[in-house]
Amino acid sequence: MVRRLLLAILCVVAVLIAAAYVRGGFPYPVYRTARQIVTLDADARGVYWLEDGQEGAETLCALDGGSGSARRVLTQPGLYAVASTEEGFVVLQRAGATGALLQVPRAGGTPTTLAQGLSYPVGVAAFDGQAYWTETRTPLVAYARHIPATQARVVLRAMPLEGGGSPRIVAWLSGGPREFAGELLGGRNGRLYLLEVIGQDCGAGWSSLLRVPAEGGPVERVARERGPQVARLVGNEVYWTGPSEDAGDPTQVHSLRRASLSEPKPQTPTDWLPGWGRLCEAGGRIYYGSTRGVWAVPDRRAVPRVVMDRPMVGNLVAGHDGAVYVVTGAVGAAVVQRQPVTLGARLRAGVRIR
Repeated sequence: MVRRLLLAILCVVAVLIAAAYVRGGFPYPVYRTARQIVTLDADARGVYWLEDGQEGAETLCALDGGSGSARRVLTQPGLYAVASTEEGFVVLQRAGATGALLQVPRAGGTPTTLAQGLSYPVGVAAFDGQAYWTETRTPLVAYARHIPATQARVVLRAMPLEGGGSPRIVAWLSGGPREFAGELLGGRNGRLYLLEVIGQDCGAGWSSLLRVPAEGGPVERVARERGPQVARLVGNEVYWTGPSEDAGDPTQVHSLRRASLSEPKPQTPTDWLPGWGRLCEAGGRIYYGSTRGVWAVPDRRAVPRVVMDRPMVGNLVAGHDGAVYVVTGAVGAAVVQRQPVTLGARLRAGVRIR
């Protein structure tokens, strides 16, 4: 009798675990807003994003732990780009051609202005107690594309997060007719990594994966790909996209490259990723999100696996604690969806222990 009772209990537990696993495999909303979400990212503490507000003010929101209730950390006009730090966030604030660099406590409160009077600031990253961003010096002669010396110059600058002093020049980047296009990826081992996109005014252009000493020095090119691409720094490896090696029109489909930071010899773990996406990491695996869904990147050469097959807003995707977060659209609203991708995250989501 006791044996039968224990067997029945085990069967019930197995059924409940299986049901939780199945239920937890579906995405579910963790945040809704009537505003437009324009950026989405994550760090070890949670998920954060910028959203358009009313009357020209933008809002920085944080979802601590990737669940629960989202907090409005800062609401001010012109919030443009954000990166996380150990203590909070650094935010670029921009009005037209000029801008400022703000430091915001993670719990919210009055921001501190680290630098102001910035010229066309784009992109921001924090590494080893420093904030990094790019500025652009306008062209000396308008419409003189055939004279490189007269084109716009992009400069990578830095400022201590503790404040004090003036911003310093870290490196000069390529010029062009427009401001910086690309992204700052972050730092490892005393170097800052960034992806620079140039030449789009004359065709598809080129994307260069660059690294530069964080204290300043010559810029080193790690890789170069045709067309606009994306990249991600994960641990001691860097991932970036490139034109497909297999598709008939390689510009419409992407391969994914991977290289160690100590020995940047690229490998290609997968191909046939849709264009215009973004990379993230969750549960020790790399994911690629685009307007058509989310794909898991294999460790070895193989076809990517579809994780989430539904329309998304832009390429807004981030990874945190065994789950991928995306933004989907509804009538007059934007929704942050959580898609569990690991066993533990699926089981917790199945019983909604988030």
